[in-house]
Amino acid sequence: MNIAFLISTTKSYYDQTVNRIIKEAQDSGIPSSDLFIVSSQEDSNNCLSLNDANIFKVTYTGIHLTPLIHVVENFNIYENYTHFCLLHSTSTIGSTFYTKLKNILSKLQSPIDAIPFNSPGLGGQTKDMGIVSRDQILFLQNYFKAIKLEEYTSDSLLQLKKQLIFDENLIFGLQAVTKDLIFLLVLNLLIVADN
Repeated sequence: MNIAFLISTTKSYYDQTVNRIIKEAQDSGIPSSDLFIVSSQEDSNNCLSLNDANIFKVTYTGIHLTPLIHVVENFNIYENYTHFCLLHSTSTIGSTFYTKLKNILSKLQSPIDAIPFNSPGLGGQTKDMGIVSRDQILFLQNYFKAIKLEEYTSDSLLQLKKQLIFDENLIFGLQAVTKDLIFLLVLNLLIVADN
């Protein structure tokens, strides 16, 4: 399993979160070449590197799903990855996150389409952070294209946020319960607890 780490942020959070999240990711062992930050609602499109992490500033938004829109529209950049780990720039990446994640994923026997992370603060699974397969992203590509806002107002952003609440189980909805899934969910608590 070849994983890219996609971190979503926006122009308004960029300066206060990007340097920190890159450092935490690298300190946990995530290879810089596998680290992609997509910043939405920017003034212009731009591609840059910061501490060897890949950063894409884009003018559009899909709120926290903007990185998945970027994958769909720029698949050639991500073609070597089978899975994507979705995180927010406001997340904290613990020092053992990458090691634990690799260890857990190496023990799974069945194919993984989507697995949400648990959030101790929310008391359960998140709806927009976790691991998702390339096949799942491609299956949902028309959805990602549909939620993309190239022009937005505070009203259109609020409307999209509401829509995403209604759609929150679309990507990381509950899967059939298997021994592997139960194993992952239990060990998943250990990863998030390290944060």
